[in-house]
Amino acid sequence: AAAAAAAAAAGGSLPRGKRSATQPAPLAPSQTSGWGGREFVSPAGVPILVGRNRKENEQLSLRVAREPDVWMHVRGVPGAHVLLQMSRVKGKAPPAEACLQMAADLAAFYSEARDERKALVTYA
Repeated sequence: AAAAAAAAAAGGSLPRGKRSATQPAPLAPSQTSGWGGREFVSPAGVPILVGRNRKENEQLSLRVAREPDVWMHVRGVPGAHVLLQMSRVKGKAPPAEACLQMAADLAAFYSEARDERKALVTYA
């Protein structure tokens, strides 16, 4: 394992089928081939989709979202719908706190609450 870590640190690659302890879990094949909105990757490697307008918000909520994805929106103000795509992560682990925080931060940033000190984010 030490040799693999040293090779990765030196710009090499890990042996096929091996992951370092800090490397995120691999993603399942993309299920969002028609997605044209914003896309980010959380600290754990989970895709986060952010709608840019009403059409994309509806697409996220009605067509893209599925179990166990986490949907977010800032309560009481216009803004983006955000989807933490847990369905694209292999395995059934719950979302990490850092992933939830990043998705909530994106929901606040892409809303009319952007300049507020705090924003209440609803999630489902």
